[in-house]
Amino acid sequence: GHQAAPRRRRRGAAVRLQATRTEWYRKVKRIGGDRAVFQVTIQKPMGVKIESFPEDSKYKGMGISMVVEGGNADKLNRSVCIDDGPGMWVLEGDQVLGVDGEDVEEASIERVVEIAQNNGRDDITLTLLRDTRNGPIKVVMMPEGQMETVRRGARLSSAAEYARGGGLKY
Repeated sequence: GHQAAPRRRRRGAAVRLQATRTEWYRKVKRIGGDRAVFQVTIQKPMGVKIESFPEDSKYKGMGISMVVEGGNADKLNRSVCIDDGPGMWVLEGDQVLGVDGEDVEEASIERVVEIAQNNGRDDITLTLLRDTRNGPIKVVMMPEGQMETVRRGARLSSAAEYARGGGLKY
């Protein structure tokens, strides 16, 4: 009776997560066991903050330090994470490898801005590298579709509790 319902719902959620994971593997190219490279195309202005990784970081080059709420990257994230739209989404901590096909791993942030401004289009395609083992996770709360980025391993269980039937997005 009363106790069977939540258990059934939880099993449904697990199946759903598995389906999205399969889809995720189709969208990304794996490097080694725990890194994924993928592309996202974002309308201008992108609404992300790109910063160089600190000197002592294990990452080199630059990465997404912030996805501005209500900006175009955030809208893309919502369409992919909440409405199950096509493609990938952007996460804080993603390393920027390329902009419109140009390798920017060794480039300056100024160069990235220059490419973005002068590409003659209303959108920009970023090639991103995500550390899927150690990087943060986006937690989406349904049905409100509120999003939160949490550090992996810090409090995953509380994040899952926090999501209460929402989905974890890697």
